[in-house]
This record gives sequence, C-alpha cells and structure tokens, in this order.
Amino acid sequence: MIDVDNFKSVNDTYGHLVGDEVLKWLCIIIQTSLRQTDYLGRLGGEEFGIILTETDKEGALYLAERIRKTVERKKFCQGNITLKLTISIGLTTVLQQDNGIDILRRADRGLLSAKESGKNKVFSV
Repeated sequence: MIDVDNFKSVNDTYGHLVGDEVLKWLCIIIQTSLRQTDYLGRLGGEEFGIILTETDKEGALYLAERIRKTVERKKFCQGNITLKLTISIGLTTVLQQDNGIDILRRADRGLLSAKESGKNKVFSV
C-alpha cells in the first residue's frame, strides 16, 4: 500500500487539477518499476496498492525501496510548478489463510507505521 506524503497540501496549494496530474505522474513512475505480471491500482484518494506476483518478502522490500527512492529523487514539473514528493509504503506478504481484508489491514498497518515513524519509509508487517 502506497500513500503520497503530505498530499493534502498539494491540493490545497495548487488545486485538484494539479493534484490529479501529480497522481498520474506518480503512477507512471511506479508502473515503470513493475513487471507485466504485477498489478497497480488506486485504492482511493492518494492511496495505491500493488500486487506483486511470485515475489518473496525480500524481493518486495527491494522493489518498494527502489520505488520510494525513485519518487524521492524525481521532481514533478508542470508550468511554473515544481514539486518534490515522497511516499510511504506499507508492505505485507500473503499468508495461505488470508482473505483480501486481512491483507489490506496488514498493509494499512504497515503504511501507518511508516507514516508515524517519519514518512518517506517502507514498513513491513
């Protein structure tokens, strides 16, 4: 689960149209890091989910850190607006007995821990 840090200030400062462009830009960055077998989806607002198929925890952590660092290094530029953004990521692995709600709850707990520990982090649960 991925959340854009301090995204409310983007919408409040530049408006929702710019906010929407930021989210599209972010999706392109994330999508270029994924394989064809992985899935990216918007969960709501500025939250996204990624399903990594046939990936162990170490591989998922590696990819999550790579995405986080890529976003941190890039700048969103549109007209006279230039923004540096960061993201927080909550990561979990799927257990055999899990249903979708279990997975989302754990990923959300990880995301909350990443936010509470200073943002711009990956936290695995």
